[in-house]
Amino acid sequence: MEHLVRQGSAPFGSITLDDLDRAILLLLREDGRRSNADIAREVGVSQPTVRQRLDRILRGGAAYVTVRVNPAAIGFPIDVILNLRVSGRDVREVGEEISALEHVSYVGYTIGSCDIQVEAFLRDNDHLFRFVTEVITPIEGVASVETFLVMRTEKFNYKWEGEALGSTVETPTGDPGEYAVRRLARESAATRGAEP
Repeated sequence: MEHLVRQGSAPFGSITLDDLDRAILLLLREDGRRSNADIAREVGVSQPTVRQRLDRILRGGAAYVTVRVNPAAIGFPIDVILNLRVSGRDVREVGEEISALEHVSYVGYTIGSCDIQVEAFLRDNDHLFRFVTEVITPIEGVASVETFLVMRTEKFNYKWEGEALGSTVETPTGDPGEYAVRRLARESAATRGAEP
């Protein structure tokens, strides 16, 4: 998976997305298996243009293609957030050790009441208890653990892309991607019952 980079690790402003890039990404979000030929037809450019755009976006770390597994459907319905305080050890060393653990889906370094936030998916409450007391707490440098059981997830998406689609007020340039992204934004908003 050479295209994957850690979230937040791409150089600031290393890639600028134009309307055509956004249109391509919007179509892929709707169906990640969509072919370059289908995307090219939809946005009004050639297949090589789509391929080159995607290559640039993926290699630059601005987006990546992934599959989201539903942990509950495969026997891990307990979604837990752990806020950790670290003391006596480099916070990154602790984070890297936790990142290697089975069942951990997210590790982020934070500013505020905790140093590291962890998300994990577990089988049941007993598994949660053992994970916290036998796996996390004994890690060198973990000074405290605050546990939050996620009762229900109201929203989870990968749709964030910076500026909202169709929100620009720039003068049209005539670029086919510009018109495609505006049309796709209108259609997407209409299916959600919102204004673009």
